[in-house]
Amino acid sequence: MPARSRLLAPCLAVLLGATLASCSEDPKVTGADPAALPEDLCAALAEEVPSDLGLDGGSPSHEADDELVRAGCRWSGEGDTDLVVEVVSYALPDSDDTTPVDRALDGACRTLAGTPDVEQLVEQAGGCSGVVGSTATGIARVVPDRATVRVQLSSTATPPEQLAARVASMTSALTGGIPRE
Repeated sequence: MPARSRLLAPCLAVLLGATLASCSEDPKVTGADPAALPEDLCAALAEEVPSDLGLDGGSPSHEADDELVRAGCRWSGEGDTDLVVEVVSYALPDSDDTTPVDRALDGACRTLAGTPDVEQLVEQAGGCSGVVGSTATGIARVVPDRATVRVQLSSTATPPEQLAARVASMTSALTGGIPRE
């Protein structure tokens, strides 16, 4: 074998190996993208918050790791009125495999359904909602963000039916995607 061929063969083997490895069908999890959710969920959701509740500007929270990004906001109003929205976006190795989102949604809905004194429990594909005392909670899948959203509204001044309707409306609005600032 000529000297030139002896040098070329290992180089081609390395290049071919690297090329084939990059074409592997094994999915690579890159982790949750902190940019996937707004740093300030309060500002992003300002248009979604009913103005008649008289809530403050909100206190945002945001954390991220390799598996998920969690963004939240808590608004407080006069008396005992509180609104909490929490969105959790999951790192998925395959955008078509939503198993982690489905598991989280199922677990959250089972927890809500198992809560003592839960009323007006509604369970459906993609989410659930219910009222416990003066707090209504809605939990749903946010499809484009590969996430779950939990909306919780508390107020002793508002009848449970109205709390449930407001939470259902907000939750439904967010299932199409989280607004970006």
